[in-house]
Amino acid sequence: MFKKKAVAVLCAVMLLALGCACGEEAVSADGAQPLADLVVAASMSVGDVPESVSEDGFMSGDFVSALMTLGPDAGVGITADMLMDEAARSGWLSSVFVPQVETGAAVQSVALADGYVGMLTFSTEENPDTGVITLMGEVYRAPAALADLTNEQVMDIQWLDVTAVVCLLQDESSPCGWKVVSFDLTGEDIADQVNTYVETCTAEYVNPTEGFSILYPADFAEVTSDDANGIQGAISDGSASFSAAMTGTTDKTVEELAEAKAAEYSNARISWDAVHATARVDALLEDGTHVMNLIIVSDGNVYEAELRYAPSYAPDYSLYSEYMMNSFNVDALGLG
Repeated sequence: MFKKKAVAVLCAVMLLALGCACGEEAVSADGAQPLADLVVAASMSVGDVPESVSEDGFMSGDFVSALMTLGPDAGVGITADMLMDEAARSGWLSSVFVPQVETGAAVQSVALADGYVGMLTFSTEENPDTGVITLMGEVYRAPAALADLTNEQVMDIQWLDVTAVVCLLQDESSPCGWKVVSFDLTGEDIADQVNTYVETCTAEYVNPTEGFSILYPADFAEVTSDDANGIQGAISDGSASFSAAMTGTTDKTVEELAEAKAAEYSNARISWDAVHATARVDALLEDGTHVMNLIIVSDGNVYEAELRYAPSYAPDYSLYSEYMMNSFNVDALGLG
């Protein structure tokens, strides 16, 4: 009766450290994540538009300044003295980057936003002719690198709606074992790859009768059940579950319903997505389970979605929570 389009089942190893797109042979990029994160963080620190540099391009002084400011904590061979020691800085840059620094670029200490910026890599591909390994991933800000987050800190991950592409070569002469060939945070020319990833790791549910749709993790694609109002699914061991349905009618506002939902938990956070007219409630249960609730009110009808997952699913499911929120759509709202 209703459409449950499982585009593909998520690989068990999806998004572990440096993962690869489902169905592709794994490509090793061991040890490259700190350098990729540093490049992304420095790029995001340059003005209003992240910096992107091709293989034959030039890095700006602002980008290099951010690299040198962030670098001593990144574990990639940058030392504090490199900020002012041009010879030491140039030596490191030439050993780690193929692109050159633009002529006359001024390098200085810069003030940076709090938190750790990095990328959750969802695709790792190698060019067999050149040996260049391309990492593609979603950019985030968090209290620390994803691998170092506590379960509580997973709630603090902010997905920045930026997709990063970092191209690398293994190089024994590099202090971190890798050399950056190019990097791009514009999102240009990679729409097809991003769409393929999203279609690979999610499934789509459409309820034409109640007039709503949502993307949900493909882990549940083969374990769902539905009725006239919606859909639900759970992993057999109970470690993760989701649901989406038209749950009834109300004369309350979506803000009031969100407050009521938050009151069910001891440490809930409420946020509001004005673009999608959606209230979101996040909570961490005493047993460490993460819960995300989405609420939409349209013409007095209440539409709700929920995702619950054990700590072992983080931070992957934090990103899937974002996908669910951005895709939860009620036809009557006319949002696309």
